[in-house]
Amino acid sequence: MVTNSDGTKDVMTQFEDYFSVKEALASAGFEADSSGIIMLPSTTIELDKEGAEELLALVDMLEDLDDVQNVYTNGDIPDDVLAQME
Repeated sequence: MVTNSDGTKDVMTQFEDYFSVKEALASAGFEADSSGIIMLPSTTIELDKEGAEELLALVDMLEDLDDVQNVYTNGDIPDDVLAQME
């Protein structure tokens, strides 16, 4: 569980336990603002400016395809690299 700066909490669990955890929280009186299954990489790769630009261009191209519903990546773009790209 992660507590955010605004006081909300993010509860993360394994895919197999998602529905039982969701039901247990609801039974305990907790109301979710949102709930869903997401993909989190087990390893990430920190990117430099060039790599970040290439990755973002690829993600944009993939998202533009009609048959693509979601795009996931394990690329990590540090804040200083993002600032250089703006």
